[in-house]
Amino acid sequence: MKCKWSQVQVILLLCFAFVWVEAEYVQYKDPSQPVIARAEDLLRRMTLEEKIGQMTQIERTVASVDVMKQYYSGGVLSGGGSVPTPKASPADWVNMVNEFQKGAMSTRLQIPMIYGIDGVHGHNNVYGATIFSHNVGLGATRDPDLVKRIGAATALEIRATDIPYTFSPCIAVCRDPKWGRCYESYSDEPTIVKAMTEIIFDWQGIDRITSPPDSNYYLSVMDGVGAGIDMVMVPFNYTDFINDLTYQVKGGIISKNRINDAMRRILRVKFSMGLFEHPMADLSLEDLVGRKEHKDLVREVVRKSL
Repeated sequence: MKCKWSQVQVILLLCFAFVWVEAEYVQYKDPSQPVIARAEDLLRRMTLEEKIGQMTQIERTVASVDVMKQYYSGGVLSGGGSVPTPKASPADWVNMVNEFQKGAMSTRLQIPMIYGIDGVHGHNNVYGATIFSHNVGLGATRDPDLVKRIGAATALEIRATDIPYTFSPCIAVCRDPKWGRCYESYSDEPTIVKAMTEIIFDWQGIDRITSPPDSNYYLSVMDGVGAGIDMVMVPFNYTDFINDLTYQVKGGIISKNRINDAMRRILRVKFSMGLFEHPMADLSLEDLVGRKEHKDLVREVVRKSL
């Protein structure tokens, strides 16, 4: 009798273990699953607060582990001149990115954040990186293939600090020299700018998505998200953005479908980039920063632009 009871106990334990394993399986954490299926599984688990947090990209100067945890921030950025320390090394950048990522990965669903940076003429925020001519100089070369090689070199150096994307190139057609960033325009001729870049369509006629002192921020949020922006470079007043967008969704001004639409694209990018499997940065590409081949490319650009 004791033997039979022991056998029953073993069978029950095995059954409980099987049920426990089945209950613990989470599809979005399974890299063998299709990206779309993983995104849909995670989307079903998210609250509105988590979704809007993922749509928020904040500046590194206002980011911290606690902010990432409390507001579920989907992204962090460095604008021009925003650096962890003066003359920060690639290791300093990697450590900073990892610190923010720790906050993101300590949230309920462990959704990694994505870091972005202004790399407008090389990895220009990083001390020791290769600095290329600004776009006005690149446009003077009339050489789209050369510009493409510069983009590839810049991408390698940005990845060396484990930052996955950059806010470039600028595709402005600058015809008013009073604008302070004309140097980021390839030319004042649209045909030249078009040859150097790919054009972003469907933005014509959208008003109030900038933030001058007299603008209505509430309307800017409504128009921007309503027009199809998925992740918004806030970057400082993130609580205002979160509060306004939450109010608009709960009030039916912005539909929940629009929020889910944005989230699908954000999640697909993060899954496709492997951030869920490899969220933490490392220094395996550190030697690519300021490499000789990239400096030789700088000299070629200067010669062709004269």
